[in-house]
Amino acid sequence: MYFAKSSPFKFDLIANYNYSNTFSTSLSLSRADAIVFSLGYKYDRFTINYAFDFVISRIRNVSSGAHEITLGVFLFSKKSSDISSPMF
Repeated sequence: MYFAKSSPFKFDLIANYNYSNTFSTSLSLSRADAIVFSLGYKYDRFTINYAFDFVISRIRNVSSGAHEITLGVFLFSKKSSDISSPMF
């Protein structure tokens, strides 16, 4: 949930699933404008993600959605911790 001055309120609902800290998938609803499905793969310090935005608002008559590919590199390694946490 976020907003900026002079812009409409924005709300996203996102469900993520990670498998073995290697594969990921997510499904999100973006302010009733689009449903977004994504898949990701992580190897060592590198990631690649693919997402498709399926438009569900009135603009679907002029937009068939969007494909997105993201490449990432983790520049810094995480510091080890004595505390076990599934999130960090």
